[in-house]
Amino acid sequence: MKYKFVLSVIILLSMIGSVYGGYKTTRFLFANYAQPFSIPAEELKDYEDLWISVSILCDILTEYNKRMKERGSNFVLKERDWIVHTAQPTLQKIKEKLLEKKYLKSQRQEKAEILFRQFQYLCERINTMFQFPGDDALKKAVFADFYQYLQLMNEYIEQRKLQKLIPISRVMVRFQKML
Repeated sequence: MKYKFVLSVIILLSMIGSVYGGYKTTRFLFANYAQPFSIPAEELKDYEDLWISVSILCDILTEYNKRMKERGSNFVLKERDWIVHTAQPTLQKIKEKLLEKKYLKSQRQEKAEILFRQFQYLCERINTMFQFPGDDALKKAVFADFYQYLQLMNEYIEQRKLQKLIPISRVMVRFQKML
């Protein structure tokens, strides 16, 4: 009987010790190695909206480049309908949606505000490219601007440690393959 009591006390103490040790270890690991998620939900939503819009723009520019390469010198004649009825209206919808959000939120982080302003400028440049289809120099300049914007957005997202939530690097890789 005495041995059973001693054995049960030892087992109970070892269970308590392992639970306490696990708790302390977990707390230590989270305190020293896990980054706290300290970004406001509104700012996260702004970055997500920009990421979605940039992804759609990347698809449009990829399609534009593909059609331009396929058609060659006949690009302007054959693809004018696609530009007027698909690409430009999609670009306008994206721009209007983000501008609407921009005016609704007057208080925004400086970095997010810079990204919004540059996105607006980029949309104007792409719209200009659509107005002059077939201009290869303009296309190269717009594509270079778009890639610089992707790099800037990637830099901001890395600073905020949001790479897992907003995978802008995938869009960059997809755009680099096209260049």
